[in-house]
Amino acid sequence: MRGDSYPPASHFFINMKQLLTGFIVMSSLLSATAAELWIGRGSASITPEQPVSLAGQFYRRVATKVAAPCTANVIRLESREGGEIVEQATIISVDIVSLTAAA
Repeated sequence: MRGDSYPPASHFFINMKQLLTGFIVMSSLLSATAAELWIGRGSASITPEQPVSLAGQFYRRVATKVAAPCTANVIRLESREGGEIVEQATIISVDIVSLTAAA
């Protein structure tokens, strides 16, 4: 077995950008005969203030610095006809280990 390597992570993001661009172009062509496509996005920093206890170990570890900022990202897609929402989808990405239900 030879030591093949995977493409760099930037390769994945370039492909995702091309895919999203193609999706937007196709949806705009389709919206000429059907509903309008509305796209919204948002991003927020959710990096905790220091110090913070880190999960995932059998002993307590406390962060002393921020290695990489944590973010929450959202993309909202809506198709509308005459101002009425026909279909909608929301994609959420959060840089955390787990979520708990609100009480």
